[in-house]
Amino acid sequence: MKTLNSQTHISFKLDSGESVSSFGMNMIRQMNNENILDTAQVEIDGSETIVCRTEGLDSIESIKERLTLGERRNLVIGLSNLINSFAENSFLNKEFIVLDADKIFLSPEDGHAKFAVLPLVANNAGSFGREWLERLYKYLKEIVLIGDIDADADLRDLKEKVESIAGNHDYLTNELFDLCRFISTRFNNFQYSKPENASKKSKNIEVKLAYDGQYGRFALFIVKNGFVIGNDDSCDGKILFNGAISRKHGEVYIEDGECFYEDLGSANHSGLNGQVLNAGEKVRIQNGDVLRLADMDLRVEIVESAG
Repeated sequence: MKTLNSQTHISFKLDSGESVSSFGMNMIRQMNNENILDTAQVEIDGSETIVCRTEGLDSIESIKERLTLGERRNLVIGLSNLINSFAENSFLNKEFIVLDADKIFLSPEDGHAKFAVLPLVANNAGSFGREWLERLYKYLKEIVLIGDIDADADLRDLKEKVESIAGNHDYLTNELFDLCRFISTRFNNFQYSKPENASKKSKNIEVKLAYDGQYGRFALFIVKNGFVIGNDDSCDGKILFNGAISRKHGEVYIEDGECFYEDLGSANHSGLNGQVLNAGEKVRIQNGDVLRLADMDLRVEIVESAG
């Protein structure tokens, strides 16, 4: 699996021997869990790819040296919530939760921990469970439980639990399972510590244009106001494989919690829900709408978020 990080997304491009569990992906979407990064399954260059939205979040890799006590606590609370949520669903495995520092995030607004969850079809199910437990052990030891945590009784007890496990390959699997159970029970339903510098939440929206048709599957994540779509390299949303798309075909705007689209004089026109749009016509687009660019129909997906 190849991983690509950008300022707004993290992408997991699967190798030829890996595949996504479509059922698992659907279950994760239905959960709408606050601790899971917004996730989409797309096809890029013929390869299955999972894309997670990270815009506005802080990567643990970039801030782990200055994590506050409250933030360390939030990282364990978020993981506990996920483990317990997955335990209630026999179709989801905790092994789907990625525990690498550069793939775990904190929201600076509310302090929630956000994890990438990859519902892959496992080819090595016999050993995968222990491998994940070993990553859990290292995640706690190397990221969460460093520095002075004595002021937090729960983290202090967790650290003692981790330190009681031998730091080599001889530690027993049941000790690791016991560590996982400790997290899921001790930190279950705890309240997050809100960041001291958290700004007041305001209503915001996240917009995605999803395509699934003759050209494959992909999604455009609208990450800025004035998001230009076309087949020119200067566009924010590039559609380079379809000659019917104009160099600068259309533009998406996000204003006061609402989303709008404007055709920029495209040769093959734009449409909304079957109605052809005039060049320069700015129309509101809503969740569930179908936006047509030349011969491509893109489904509009809009969700409210805190921003």
